[in-house]
Amino acid sequence: MQLRDHQQQALDALATANKGQVYCPTGGGKTPIMIFDAKRNFDNGANTIVVVAPRILLANQLCAEFTEFITNAEIMHVHSGETHYNSTTKSDKIALHDAICKTAGVRQIIFTTYHSLPKIINAGINIDVVYFDEAHNAVGRHFFIGVAAASLSRDEYPHRCYLFFCINKQVSDLLPRGRRYFKTPRPNHIRFVRIAHGYLLLSFAQQCKSCCAVNVDG
Repeated sequence: MQLRDHQQQALDALATANKGQVYCPTGGGKTPIMIFDAKRNFDNGANTIVVVAPRILLANQLCAEFTEFITNAEIMHVHSGETHYNSTTKSDKIALHDAICKTAGVRQIIFTTYHSLPKIINAGINIDVVYFDEAHNAVGRHFFIGVAAASLSRDEYPHRCYLFFCINKQVSDLLPRGRRYFKTPRPNHIRFVRIAHGYLLLSFAQQCKSCCAVNVDG
């Protein structure tokens, strides 16, 4: 898989900070950015990556996309849906799976939902990297505590936490005003623009219907 220019620039931005927010339009390619960043983190020594989705169907879809390109990690699902991978919602079984992976010296990716994320937190395992997809769900009344706990560092590996958003009218209103949609002089011309509050805006369409913003924080 070859990343498009705006995806590569977003990936490069993530490498500069341990925490950040990525804003992409629908179809802008958030998942490849996650996958390439996950591969990079495994190469840099990460052992446990957690991918959080708002729905079971999306968790399974993300799993299918991740495992197409990452084949050297054990897969576990923490939700109540069906999957042919190891799956549980019991914290003690999550901890057991984690212990087995550590003993065997293998990496793991855990796919879960915002609803089931506290099960992973209660298992007390070390999370090296966590990706929150459709992260507007993170501020939900029932999800916020789990998201906050998952974002905390528990191990020696530089803990990394990224929130991925789809840009729509509601989300775009949250971005800094002014140069929120920076128009480039030519269609498909990429320009990386730093705007207020640390946001980085990638615009690659003259009408600015497609863009990607990254807010990075060390």
